[in-house]
Amino acid sequence: MRNDVGLTDLAPDSKVWIFAPNPLLKESDVSLLEERLNEFASSWVSHDNKLKCGATVLYNQFAIIAVDNSFVVSSGCSMDTLHRFISTLNIEFGVDFLNRNVFQYLDDGAVKLIKQGELKTALQENKITSKTLFFDKLVDQLDDLRSEFLKPMDSFWMAQLV
Repeated sequence: MRNDVGLTDLAPDSKVWIFAPNPLLKESDVSLLEERLNEFASSWVSHDNKLKCGATVLYNQFAIIAVDNSFVVSSGCSMDTLHRFISTLNIEFGVDFLNRNVFQYLDDGAVKLIKQGELKTALQENKITSKTLFFDKLVDQLDDLRSEFLKPMDSFWMAQLV
C-alpha cells in the first residue's frame, strides 16, 4: 500500500472508510485533497470527544479516513459529519466520492474506472480479465485495507456481477 503515513498510529482493527472519485482526480488535486482530509481528521469529534483518527490519499485517488474506536467510539452524529464533509469534497473537486456503481482497477500501474454495467463486455473483450487487480472499497478495517484492498477480480465479490 502506498502513502498510508496518515494511518500509521492507529490500531490494526481501526474502522476505515474508502471514498473513490468518479471521474478520477487530476494529479494537481491530490495534495489539496490530502490537506482537506487531514484538516477534517484533526477536528473530527464524537459527542465533543476528539476521535483518534487519520486520513490519507492512496494511489493518488482514494480518500481514506480511519478511526481507532478503542479510544472514543464514532457515533451516528460523527458519521453524519463525515458524510457532510465528503459531500463538500464532491463539490470542491467536481467529482462523486460516493458512487458505488463504479469500480476502480489497475491497468499498467494506473488506476482506471469501469461502470458496473460495462464489466461483462470488458471481460468478454479482454479489456479486463479474472486476474485484473480491483480495489475493494468495502474493506472496513485498517489491517484489511493493508492486505485486501487490491485483489484479482476472480477473488473479489464484484466478480458475481458478471
